[in-house]
Parts: sequence; C-alpha cells; structure tokens
Amino acid sequence: MRYTRPTALALALFAVACTDLNAPTRTGMHPAARRDAAASPCTVTTLAAAGAGSLSELVADAACPTISFDPSILPGQIDQGGTLAITRSVTINGPGSAKLALSANHEGSVVVVRNGTVNITGLTIRDGAGSDHFAGGIDVFPPASLSLGDVVLANNEGVLGPGGLMSHPGTSVTISGSTIRDNTGDHGAGGLWLEGDADIERSVIAFNHVGFDETPGGLLATGTVTLQNVTISGNDGRAAVSVAGGVSHFSYVTVTSNAGEGVSVGDAATLNLEESIVAGNAGTDCLVAGSPLGHQQFSVIGGTGCGLPDAGGNRIGVDPKLGPLADNGGNTLTHVPQPGSPAIDIMPAGELEGCGASRDQRGFGRPHGDACDAGAAEIPGTFQTMTTVTAVPASSTGVGATVTFTATVSLPDGSGSNTIFGGTMTIVADGSCAAPGATLGSAAIAAAPVSVTTQTLAAGHHTILACYTGPDLSRSASAALFPAASSGTMGYDIIADGTPPVITPTLTGTLGTNGWYTSDVSVAWNVSDAESAITSRTGCGASSVTADTPGQIISCTATSAGGTGSSSVTIKRDASPPVIAFDGPTSYTVDQDIAIVCTASDATSGIATQACPSATGPAFAAGVGSHTLQAAATNNAGLPATAAVTYTVTVTPAGVTALVARLVTESGIANSLIAKLQHGQYQAFVAEVRAQSGKKIPANVAAMLIELAGRL
Repeated sequence: MRYTRPTALALALFAVACTDLNAPTRTGMHPAARRDAAASPCTVTTLAAAGAGSLSELVADAACPTISFDPSILPGQIDQGGTLAITRSVTINGPGSAKLALSANHEGSVVVVRNGTVNITGLTIRDGAGSDHFAGGIDVFPPASLSLGDVVLANNEGVLGPGGLMSHPGTSVTISGSTIRDNTGDHGAGGLWLEGDADIERSVIAFNHVGFDETPGGLLATGTVTLQNVTISGNDGRAAVSVAGGVSHFSYVTVTSNAGEGVSVGDAATLNLEESIVAGNAGTDCLVAGSPLGHQQFSVIGGTGCGLPDAGGNRIGVDPKLGPLADNGGNTLTHVPQPGSPAIDIMPAGELEGCGASRDQRGFGRPHGDACDAGAAEIPGTFQTMTTVTAVPASSTGVGATVTFTATVSLPDGSGSNTIFGGTMTIVADGSCAAPGATLGSAAIAAAPVSVTTQTLAAGHHTILACYTGPDLSRSASAALFPAASSGTMGYDIIADGTPPVITPTLTGTLGTNGWYTSDVSVAWNVSDAESAITSRTGCGASSVTADTPGQIISCTATSAGGTGSSSVTIKRDASPPVIAFDGPTSYTVDQDIAIVCTASDATSGIATQACPSATGPAFAAGVGSHTLQAAATNNAGLPATAAVTYTVTVTPAGVTALVARLVTESGIANSLIAKLQHGQYQAFVAEVRAQSGKKIPANVAAMLIELAGRL
C-alpha cells in the first residue's frame, strides 16, 4: 500500500524576509504588517522595555488580542533587558523582520510562551541567553501553541539548552517563511529542539552552533515534526538534524554543507524522507541507528547511508550539484540545483497529485515542466531565458520623434522577470547583437525592465534588438542557472515627413444657434505629426473665452520637419438674453392719449425674432381699467427674453369735462353739460346726454359719456 504524505502545514503564513546578520539575506515586510498602524490602544508606540505603549504592557493586557506597531518608531529595536512572558492567546503583528528586533540583551530568554495560542509575525528575535535548560530565543511550554511567520531567530544562546527555540511535550509549533540562524546551544540543539508537534515550511536553518559535539547543530526532533521546503545548511555539531524520537516527515528538504553528519535517525525514531536532498555534508550524509527509514522515495543521498535502495526514484551516492547558499529569489536563502544535477526532474508530476507541493521554498511554482525536482528549490525545466522588446509609440514614428524601447527578461515558465536576474541588456538598431548597426543604450538589469529613449534613427525600417548577456541569473557569485544569452527582436519604422503638423481644436461650451456660444468656451489644441517630432508650438495652450464677443480669433501654430501648420477658430459668445423695454407713462385719464412704445435689442448677436407691441391712441378708446402688453424676443444666439407692462385708464370729473369740451360741438349743449358736471349733477348730465343722443351729440359719443358718467 502506498504511503500518503501528511497534509499541508496547518498554518499558511505570509511571505517573509531575513535581516542582515553577517551573511547575505533579503529584506522584506510581512503582509500582515503592511498597513497603517495608526496609534490605537493595542499599538506599540515606544521602543522602551516597559511602561505606557510598550510591547510588554500590551502583551499583559488581556483587552489586546492583536498588537501592532506604530510606524513612527520604525526601524528600531526593543531592548527588553530580560524575558517577554506570554501567558494568554495573542497575535503580535510585527512590521517585518528587517524593521524591528526584540532583544533580551543576553539577560535571559527573549520570549517564553506558557499558555494560549500565540502568533508572532514580522520580528527579529535576538540576543537571548537561556539558562537551566531554557532556550536563548523562545521557550514554549504546554498547553501553549506558537506560530511564527517572517521571524528571524538569531544570535541567541542557550546554557544547558538550545540556542534558538525549544518546544516541550504537549505543545504545537508552526514556523513559516522564517530564518533560524547563528544561534548557539550546548544542550539539545544549536537551532531548534522540538519535543512537541511541529510544522516547518519555507524556512532556512543555517549557521547554528553547539558547544557540545554530540549535540545537533540545526534541529533536534523528539516529537512529531513535519518539514516541507526547508533548507538546513552551515550548521555544526555531530549532525545537522537529529531525529531522536517520534515520527518525522521530511519532503522537499535540502540538508547540505553542514560540518557534521547530515541527518541522524535514532533507533526509537522514524523518518519518512521524500523528494529531499541529503548530500555534501562533512560527515556521513545519513546515519540510521535502527531499521532503515520509513517511507522514502525520489531523494538524492550523497553517501551510502540511510539504508535507501538506489531504486524507487532515489539517487544514491551521487553529487547533487548544488549552488552555494544564497539569495536565489524568494525571501529565504536556498541551494539551487545546477545544470546536470540528479535532483532535477527526479519525480514525474503525476506520481503524487502534481508534486505534492505547489510551491518551493522561494514561492516559485512546482513543477516546472512535466517533472518535479528534489530539494527545497525547484528550477525551470529549461535553461534558456526569454527576452522581449516593446516600443512607445508602438510600431512607428517620424524622423526626429522620441521613441522609447523597453526590454524585459523572463524565465521560460513565467515564474519571474527582471528582479531575479543579473546581467546586462543592450538595445541596438539593425545588424546583430555581436555587430550592431547602432547601439541605442545599455544598462544592468535591476528591479525593472531596461528602457532607452532615442531621437536619432534615420527614416526607414529598422530591426530593433534587445541583447541580454550575463550568467548571474540567480544572484549567486558562482551559479549560472541560465547560461544561454537570449535576445528579443522587433521591427520599427521611422517615417520621412512631407507634411506639416495636423492641428485640431476642441471647443467645449454650450452652443446656441447660428454658431454662437451661450456659455464660457474652453479651447484645447491637439497637435500631432505621425512622421516627425513637433519642434515648436505657438498659441497652442489651453485658453478660454469668458466675455461676450461678436468674434474672437484664437490661433495655434506648430512646426515639424514637414513644415509649419496653423489653425484658427473664431468664437462668437453671447451669453446675455435680449433686452426688452417699454417707454411711456403707465397711468392715464380718459381724456388723455396713450403713448407706450416697445423696443427689443441685443448688443452682441442682434435680434432674430420679436413680438413687441406698443400702445397709442385715446385712452377712452382703450377702455377704463388695467391693460397689459406682453412682449417676447429671441437673439441670434437662440437666447429668449420676455417682458410685460401694465397701464391703467381712470375716470375723473375733470377728464369727462375735457372729453365733453372735445367731443360735443354744440357750444350751448356742451356748456350745459359741463355745468352739470361741475356741480356734481351726474344724473341730470346723463338725462341731457340721453336726450341729445343722435341729435346734437352722436349716438356713440353719447353712449360713452353716459358710461363714463356712471363711473363717477
């Protein structure tokens, strides 16, 4: 029956970073800390060991389930001068191991966890000095569990205990994306002593030391320990790893370049070893005290130890051909297999649901191609880089115009580009990389693609080549993972210019009628020449018309290799409606003549249409009472206007008297009627008018005088 690998690590923590501790490392910031740590009750605001806002105060505060750090105190180091004791569940989200260190100043263990579920990310834990079987860095006591992510555990020392970390029976420890290095212990282990359950992934255990030769330098496992995508290198002691009890599972682990044995398995322990590399150590690479290893397959073993057969996909007694421990991408140090390594493509991808791990220690995908590599670092299945070149403008421009060519180097599987490479990129025009027609520019490949800008290409079709050279693709002094140079090619046209620039205005505003604007008008110019560069512009900036005008001319002139072009626009703006005016009195007596004149005018665009009535003639003809004149007009810009005026006609004795004098021609009758009006004898007045109606007084005049008298 086939062995089934244990499930993936219990806690998938975040991408990690190492800090510089006398060896090359990569720096970074844990994603959980990439946020604005604005001061809050659970934010550390001081680097002091104790007091308000200190880490120790917040750890002791049960009201703080999650602790973060104020960016204003970073980067820095908290010098505790002793141990940080944790007795409850808490999450400490550090800003990144490169930004903040927690130090005990060699005055005790740095951290002791006695209870709860504790998560620590983004810190360097250093300068601890444990005693009486305490670890120098971190001690974990039951029933506690501890998770570490993006943690650098370094420069800690244990007296009668391990240097880096010790977990006691009944505890659980998870480590992800972390570095355990340069720790010293004289009992248990230099780096980690794991008596409880532990899962470690995507981490490196390196350069740890012991004061007692029989003690393992890197890791002592007596509980149930799972390692996946882990590098163990540069440790001293009798062995780098000692599996002294329990059942341990190692997959995609690289154990190499250690001063003693690679892996030692006690007779009371079981180690399942898969897709791993145990080779290149100073002592025996693999030493098994009792029966052979448990489940084992697809591993590379440098010597004849371990009792593994040279079968089942294993490679026994061979040189794994590893590069040195270095920054090969990702955020922890690795040994990368070199061309010709037996670790490359050792296991078909279909053997165990792909590779059984979708990523390597660096976070690069597995597999590359159809098969999986042994060890912590996967490499592409081909050693040829790919280079591409692009241009802006994309495919052509004119003589003298600026064009930018950009070259990008990438791995054939798409797992990385530019940032994981060294080498030089040279961009040339025509010819070949070895014999270019013209060199446009050259630069070392850094954190971004290489770009060059030129205006010197002559008219015609050109072949642009991006020529990449340099074997240092892994950023390792001796590793040449992708030794073959590569180049990218594109065609590009430089067009001779026989025409001046094309100048196009854009007018923004409210357009009325007859080409008139009724609001402010903004003018913008687009000047282009597909064949050559624009060498000068006059009047082509943005402008606006904000006052009424019968016609303002705005011009733009531009010059290119094809000549000088010009464009003008005439802007007519009338944002004011017509003016309608009524001239004349608005109050009349019946004997007066009405004289009201209506006029409509527009000073800018003029009147297009109007209905503007006037009022003239005898007031008595209009009738007694109020009368309203309504006027409307529209200007040539399309803006309308309306207006109205009301005038009144009133009856007075004097007014009727004046009408009698004007309209009754028989003087005797006129005088008689006037006398009656003057004496207020209105009924007698009406009787006399009625008697003379149609005789001495025209009937229509008589009817009017009777109606007016009735209003007195």
